[in-house]
Amino acid sequence: EEFGLLVFPAGTKSSTEASSGQPKFMSAFIEIRGRPFSGDGWQSQSISYEISVSNLKTGKDITKTDTFTMTKEYPDRGWKKFLDRSSITGESGCLRAGDDAMKFKFRIRWTNPPAC
Repeated sequence: EEFGLLVFPAGTKSSTEASSGQPKFMSAFIEIRGRPFSGDGWQSQSISYEISVSNLKTGKDITKTDTFTMTKEYPDRGWKKFLDRSSITGESGCLRAGDDAMKFKFRIRWTNPPAC
């Protein structure tokens, strides 16, 4: 099966700070792609996953983990408030100066993949 990583540097609509209307958080999600399962009732039970962003200045990762059952109605999962945007820039932030690079990675642990 194929999975992808969705990253929204300015967050999603629900991660925006209500008082200022400004993005406060970066959002990150995994998504199952291709959806090769037949019928409307497919599901992928108990997918354990983690999403990490590496701080390119310190070499340390910020990682979040979760377990979720994906379905046709819910083909993605993650965090609207993955990382406070204030921790991205600055001297100790995750964003590398010069080329504005960030390094993300994700891992999937799928114990019972559905039969296709």
